Amino acid sequence: MAEIPLKNIGNLPKGYKYEPGAIWPQGAFYGSDLILKFYTTFKEIPIGSKNIEDSKNFIQNLLDRNRLDPYIGLGYTILSKNTLNIFRWYQEDPQLLMQTIYEYEKGDTSTLEIRSVEDIGALCLTETIIVAHEKKAWENYIDKVSKIKGLNKENKLYQCKLDYINNTISINL
Repeated sequence: MAEIPLKNIGNLPKGYKYEPGAIWPQGAFYGSDLILKFYTTFKEIPIGSKNIEDSKNFIQNLLDRNRLDPYIGLGYTILSKNTLNIFRWYQEDPQLLMQTIYEYEKGDTSTLEIRSVEDIGALCLTETIIVAHEKKAWENYIDKVSKIKGLNKENKLYQCKLDYINNTISINL
């Protein structure tokens, strides 16, 4: 069997140091046809910081102006060091997650600009923890909704939606 050439594969940049973040739920955004949970991944909670406030205003403005396709109407956002990810569950195939990503420069969220994952990457390691949690929360939602039967279907569906919206994760890594 031939040797696998690993000499030039998987080498980290000189001086690279992995710095895990933290996961902080920051509430939710409510539009007319879309609700988004809001997470940040900063090591410390910069509550009231300009970046969080700018991001909240940016997202709410997108919702108020109907600038985001709501798809099924539920999803979540992640604000991290250089990016703002907005995820929504797809209407036609609810196991599919739709992503819109914005990048900002030098820690200034007032410079948010839509980008492509091919240009800036999709997720950091900390963000993947949120995605894994949201996957499980969504699976629970789908499972509960698919089992609704009998009387009070509307009330039961409403409760399932609230359970999903309130199911968040918080971790200090």
